Amino acid sequence: MIVGNSLFLNRRIDNCEAKYIQPIYENYILFENIIKDDTGIGRIMEGIASEYDNKETGYELAVKSYVYGLLTILLRKYSKRSINQKEYVSRMENARRLNSVFDYIDGNYSDNITIDELSGLINLSRYRFCHLFKELTGKTPVEYINMVRVEKASELLERSGMNVSEISSACGFNDPGYFGKVFRKYKSCSPSDILKVRCQG
Repeated sequence: MIVGNSLFLNRRIDNCEAKYIQPIYENYILFENIIKDDTGIGRIMEGIASEYDNKETGYELAVKSYVYGLLTILLRKYSKRSINQKEYVSRMENARRLNSVFDYIDGNYSDNITIDELSGLINLSRYRFCHLFKELTGKTPVEYINMVRVEKASELLERSGMNVSEISSACGFNDPGYFGKVFRKYKSCSPSDILKVRCQG
């Protein structure tokens, strides 16, 4: 089973994410390659499979809680390396710096946001900013901005009466074709697919 980090990463980086989640995805925390006969992990995997199969209301939250439980077991019983205190403090300091950038993106996602604007918010060079951003989020600034825009677009597709072109423009995508391509990358379906479900409901 493959779990993408979009399941965990929030708009802002908190202590738990800085200390555990992102280091796991960046291989700062490594686990044993083969794990056998762990009943706790077996129950968790069965629970995840059941939630995905049934897809009852709130199943995404249930899956997320199961995966956190899985990570807890792996960290306690099967981890081979973890970040030290110095690395953790450095990550938290950098995370606090970037939170103002996340807030700016959330408030201006419909505009044409440039890397120079974002790096200027925390007084870093363009190169240093991009490196730090990728290190902490696992995404480039452009990828992150697109992710935010897609999430906003998904909300509009489900709740508003706007069409795809209107939503594309409202969420900062000037080209509806590009919007559709990016949307499918993050949601594994097209904007029109969500509209069809909304109309059928």
